[in-house]
Amino acid sequence: MRKKYNSVLSFSFPIDHENENGSDLTGDDILEAINHWIRGMSSQEVYENTTECFFKIPLKDTIEN
Repeated sequence: MRKKYNSVLSFSFPIDHENENGSDLTGDDILEAINHWIRGMSSQEVYENTTECFFKIPLKDTIEN
């Protein structure tokens, strides 16, 4: 059986808010911003934006399943 691994991915996305510290943001605001960000990209662009760090910094959070 082939080994499988699990890694944590993260990405940054823009979001507008009124309070400087972001305390006015809600879960719905964040979901809307993420959905808007992803809808504007191709699957290749999403892949590149979320895996870009793999090539710069070795994954330290990868675990074997």
